[in-house]
Amino acid sequence: MNVQKMNDLTEFSDEQKKYLEGFTSGLSIARSGGLDSSEYAGFRLQAVNGVDTLQTQDGQNNWQAITDPGTVRITAFTVTPAPTLLTNDLSSYCGCLARLTCTLANIADPTFNPAGVPTLTIASFQIGLTGQAVNDATVTRSVSETVRVRSPRLTGSCPP
Repeated sequence: MNVQKMNDLTEFSDEQKKYLEGFTSGLSIARSGGLDSSEYAGFRLQAVNGVDTLQTQDGQNNWQAITDPGTVRITAFTVTPAPTLLTNDLSSYCGCLARLTCTLANIADPTFNPAGVPTLTIASFQIGLTGQAVNDATVTRSVSETVRVRSPRLTGSCPP
């Protein structure tokens, strides 16, 4: 069984850790007091009557099975960061370029723009799921998908 715990960032690259920690910190700051219990959500494998089932959290720390332990046994559930992050340089959208008060070189220069180049970073994760029929171990199915994190990370800014 291969399960990646999302609260254990040891297998993520430094850039992926930075992205995830920045995203979580952004939520905490936006709520000015940390994450409320209603803001937690996720997936997990949990044994129900001796059969591993996939469950989802509803935000209130209640877990609900999304697979039927009488029909399917989940044999693998993986969540792996995609190999690369998509990074977009947003410098060309800075208003100072249109006003002719800066250049692209100025935006990248830390003495002119201490906040750094405005950049949008998008992360993706590869999710894999394999199941086996409870009544017939020869029947197995697998599915995998790459999903994009819905909230991109914005760093840096345009100079005034």
